Amino acid sequence: MPTTRLSRRAFTLIDLMITITIIGILAAITIPILSQHLSRSQDAAAVTNERMVAKAIGLYYQQHAAFPPDLDAITFVANEPITMPKGYQLQYHPNNGDLDLVVLVPAEIDGALAYINVP
Repeated sequence: MPTTRLSRRAFTLIDLMITITIIGILAAITIPILSQHLSRSQDAAAVTNERMVAKAIGLYYQQHAAFPPDLDAITFVANEPITMPKGYQLQYHPNNGDLDLVVLVPAEIDGALAYINVP
């Protein structure tokens, strides 16, 4: 008596392994590109914030004929403080109104991650 075989169409283990491998290769290609774009966007945000603060210092100088003693009073936009991206800091020199954008380097200090200024 002939046996009839039901033909089922299903994914085999090889099909799943190939699919997972292709997804892994695509992820390995795209993750470095995305992290590079994230780094560029943080750079752009830091430069934009520096320009905004420099303009605020200039406006303060025009109104008061002196540079602000610190940046606390002028670093607000729409009642929100200007925050620098992680790894960036503004250094302000109140005697001449100079503003420097400092890139901080991550370092491990006493087992904790900290950002330090390396000249």
